[in-house]
Amino acid sequence: PDDPGGYFIVNGTERVVVIVEDLVANKVIVDEEKSGTYPYVAKIFSEDGQYNISHAIEKGKDGMIYVSFSKVQKIPFAILMRALGAQKDQNIIEEVVGSDEDSKFLGDLYINLYELGEVRKVSDALEYIGKRMGIMMPDKRIERAEEIIDKFLLPHIGHSKEARLLKMHFIARAVKKLLLVSYGEIKADDKDHYGNKRLKLCGDLLEVLFRFSFRSLVGDMKYNFERLIKRGKVPNLQSVTRSQFLTSRLRSALATGNWVGEREGISQHLERANFYDTLSGVRRIVSTLTESRENFEARDLHPTHWGKLCTSETPEGTSVGLRKNLAITACISTEPEFMEEEIISRLKSMGVTKK
Repeated sequence: PDDPGGYFIVNGTERVVVIVEDLVANKVIVDEEKSGTYPYVAKIFSEDGQYNISHAIEKGKDGMIYVSFSKVQKIPFAILMRALGAQKDQNIIEEVVGSDEDSKFLGDLYINLYELGEVRKVSDALEYIGKRMGIMMPDKRIERAEEIIDKFLLPHIGHSKEARLLKMHFIARAVKKLLLVSYGEIKADDKDHYGNKRLKLCGDLLEVLFRFSFRSLVGDMKYNFERLIKRGKVPNLQSVTRSQFLTSRLRSALATGNWVGEREGISQHLERANFYDTLSGVRRIVSTLTESRENFEARDLHPTHWGKLCTSETPEGTSVGLRKNLAITACISTEPEFMEEEIISRLKSMGVTKK
């Protein structure tokens, strides 16, 4: 009767899917690098359920700002803003600093605007991005660049052409935060603060696994369908579908712990030495960081861990500080809708308006 549940029985063995600790998605995290060509970097992990894409906005020592996402690497910030619809140079400046004509950021912005050169129109900017992506056919460059921007640039904001304006606002605010950190106006974000972390539970991890496996199933069905068509046969659904395809993928991941994204150890054997050992197993948290690297700050105890994580339970050796456990009284919220509605209503009552 005291069994906590929360585990799977695979091939007669009890397996538990551990909690995965990762950086918060859809939030600008500005990091200050101590060395390198780009000492200031703003990172965004854009996630919308379908895509999970890492973005980087980097400011070099010369003041130049570059944006990288998906397969698009180091596009000048001003050119990307023009591709998103900023018709004039003044539009780009106003997006970042507003109407502040005495802003100390203007010098950096003018340096980046100089990079525009002959890129005067939106179509010119899209053509530039298409060339940087290595698209050889001139008539396809703009179309392909638009597709990349709509689909892979900040996908959590939207995939339509109408979302480009919102993406431009988001990038401008990220650049402003990057400039504020570079000028010492605000401090860089603390990546180890638990407000900048999110815990992915069993449901989140199984969702990712199922989506990946389902895409593989669709690809396998398409391959079998085309193969039979070439032979002159008219296949039915049963003949192109392998009945155990999904089941075997899910069962294999749960049995071995090997997950999507080359992650290992996501499912682990559930210990039954005593009740507390079992409870520790189902409340275990693993980090996405590599154990072979030092990552001293990530391994240290942080003040925001208090009340959320057990301050003493962590293994010795290379995984010290990277494998943690929930505090015995901790409870993870899963963003119910009423919380979101309550937060929005409170913001409105405080006078916050939608731009």
